[in-house]
Amino acid sequence: MVDRGILEHVDVTADRSFSFEAHPANTTTEHLQILFDLGFRRLSLGIQDFDPLVQFMINRQQTFEEVEAVMLNAREIGFESINFDLIYGLPKQTQASVQDTIEKSMLLKPDRISFYSYAHVPWLKPGQRHYTEADLPKGTAKLALYNLGKKLILAQGYADIGMDHFAKKRMNFIWPSKRNACTEILWGMRIGLTPINWDWCVLNQRCLGWFCTKCKNS
Repeated sequence: MVDRGILEHVDVTADRSFSFEAHPANTTTEHLQILFDLGFRRLSLGIQDFDPLVQFMINRQQTFEEVEAVMLNAREIGFESINFDLIYGLPKQTQASVQDTIEKSMLLKPDRISFYSYAHVPWLKPGQRHYTEADLPKGTAKLALYNLGKKLILAQGYADIGMDHFAKKRMNFIWPSKRNACTEILWGMRIGLTPINWDWCVLNQRCLGWFCTKCKNS
């Protein structure tokens, strides 16, 4: 596995924190157990929206029950933090669908929520040509989706920790404004991912062929 290959050539500290992003529709208990055994304790689920029409438009379909099953399995295995990736501004999305998505998310009680703005880049992601700009909420309509989602999330006891991210207030989160020094670095293994520390950030290569070749030769 890629992770074992990486870990063979680095010093792993006792306080390391490994996380990964998963698709709820194809993440099995076996996947979760293997990654847990490798030291992963944090999980992010790419949900986007629970509305069936919105999911159809973006070709990202998973049921509430599938997400719930992954969460229950992850909790039972021992994962310490679960994040939901939600997106506003998706095609055919409405205030009603955003509210339904947030309310269903609250039933599952994720530790963190990322509430991102949708980026329409069909020249980079051909799958986005399944719909047109006419299907997208724009301007004040899109802002209203964000304001509604944020209001609902904050009302459930989450704290706004910046950059469209929210966390349960009980979580052991390190606030940058309270830090005097920091040596932590966030590294990611995925095309287009952005590894970051407190002084800089970089963007992984988006070309899959180039990325795979570099991984094999490194």
